[in-house]
Amino acid sequence: MRVNIDAVNNLIITEFRNNRSFFAEKIGVNREYLSAILNGKIASSSPKVCSSIISFCKINGLNYENYIILYN
Repeated sequence: MRVNIDAVNNLIITEFRNNRSFFAEKIGVNREYLSAILNGKIASSSPKVCSSIISFCKINGLNYENYIILYN
């Protein structure tokens, strides 16, 4: 399981006015850690970030499969 970086970046652009800090706060993860994942500096397979995005999607009626890649 890993973050779909392009889809999450698009979500942040469209729904959070391109504010990664606000999105990180909203999903309950460290801003710097999230940015490192979205910038491709560290692996996007963080269980904490993936589960946080899944929870966010469920709460907000979004299909988490658009934002999390379940299989390689």
